[in-house]
Amino acid sequence: MNGRRLHPTLPHLAGEAPTSLASRLAQLHLTNNASARSFCADMGIDFRRVVDGQPDALTALADLAGADPATLAAEAFRRVPEGHLFRGERLPKSSLLRTSLRFCPACLLDDCSGASKPEVMAYGRTVWSIAAIRTCLCFGVQL
Repeated sequence: MNGRRLHPTLPHLAGEAPTSLASRLAQLHLTNNASARSFCADMGIDFRRVVDGQPDALTALADLAGADPATLAAEAFRRVPEGHLFRGERLPKSSLLRTSLRFCPACLLDDCSGASKPEVMAYGRTVWSIAAIRTCLCFGVQL
């Protein structure tokens, strides 16, 4: 850990994409322009490298949040010449949907139930970005 830990912070949740963690931290700490990109810039982390699953950026984000770097890295799409690597599987670039937001409404309702700050509790699952996955594994709801 590099000694730059946020307070307060948020936990990295099961299946959460690194970009989602950055976005939730932005919601917690920024008042204006609360985007993951601006949050990362303020923290000295290259957001593009987080998106690309680069180990240095993921470790910096994990350290900042007090998360386990290996767990965070396991939820990243790592850019490789042929496309992306995710959990040991090579995915062509065309297999990811990263310009539109897909989600399971039941998961988000579950995330936010009882939360005092629902905007920091709803989180994006990495698998929601895989084009071939069209249904929530937990609730069977269409993404």
